[in-house]
Amino acid sequence: MSYRRQNLKHKIDRIKPKWPFFKKWWFWCVVLFFLTGITISYLGLFYSGVQVENIVILGNKKIPTKEIENIVLDSINKNISKSIFLVDKNKLRQNVLNKFSEIERVDVRKRLMQNIDIEVIERTPVAIFCWSAVKTAQECFLIDSGGIIFGKPEAFVDKLPIIWGLAINSQVIPGAKMIKEEAMDLFLKVKDSLKNNFQINLTKMTIAGSDRINIETDEEWKIYFDLGARSDTNSQILKLNLLLGGDFSAGKRSGLRYIDLRPKERAIVCDNQECENN
Repeated sequence: MSYRRQNLKHKIDRIKPKWPFFKKWWFWCVVLFFLTGITISYLGLFYSGVQVENIVILGNKKIPTKEIENIVLDSINKNISKSIFLVDKNKLRQNVLNKFSEIERVDVRKRLMQNIDIEVIERTPVAIFCWSAVKTAQECFLIDSGGIIFGKPEAFVDKLPIIWGLAINSQVIPGAKMIKEEAMDLFLKVKDSLKNNFQINLTKMTIAGSDRINIETDEEWKIYFDLGARSDTNSQILKLNLLLGGDFSAGKRSGLRYIDLRPKERAIVCDNQECENN
C-alpha cells in the first residue's frame, strides 16, 4: 500500500506544470541587484556631478602652477572617466614628486565631489652641492637639509655655501640623496652656531673622506672635524664654541689658520704661517 502511494505521488509530481525560472522571485532579485549595481557604477563614473572640474594648486613659489596642473590632468585623463572616485591620491602624489625634484612634499585632497586641491611644499636650499669624477665634468646642484639635490644653483651662487666632495649615490641626478645624514647634520649645526654666536659665515664644506669634514669660513680659516663611527660631533662643536668665545674671540682671529677638532679631549690650533706648512 505504501509503495502504491509513493508511486502515485511521483506520477502526480511529474504531471504538475513547472514555473519557468524567470517567473521565480529569486531571479528578479538577482536582476534588480544587477541593475542597481550598473546604475550606481554608471553614475559614479559618468554622472556630471562627480567629474573633476577644478584643480587648485597651492604652496608653489618657483614651479609654475600650469606645469603642476598639467601633470595632474594627465594622470586623471588616463582613467576611463574624470570621475573623482577614480582619482588615486597616492599615485597622483607620486607622479608630481617624480616630475619635480624641487618639491619635497605633496598633499592631495578631494573636495566637494568636483574639486581637487594639490598643496606642494618646495625644497629649501641650504647649500650648493658640487661633485666631479674621472672623465666627468663638474656638476653643481642645490641641496636641501636632507641631503637631496635639486635644481640648478645659478640664482644662489653668491648666497649659499658650497658642499664639495664624495657622494653616497653613484647617480648624481635631481631628487637623489647625495650626502649622508651625519654630514648634513654637522654642516647645519656648525653653520647655525658660527652665524648665530659669532657672526661668522660658513662658505664651504669639503667631504675629504668617509670620516673627515673640512669647513672654511669667510674669515679664511678652516675647521677640521672627525666624522668617524666613534666620533662625537656635538663635543667637537662645543670645543669650537669655547675656543671662539675665549682665546679666539672677535678681533683675535686675524692670524688664525685652522682649528683641528679631531683629537679627543683637545683641539689643535694653528695661528701662524709656520704651523700651517707643517
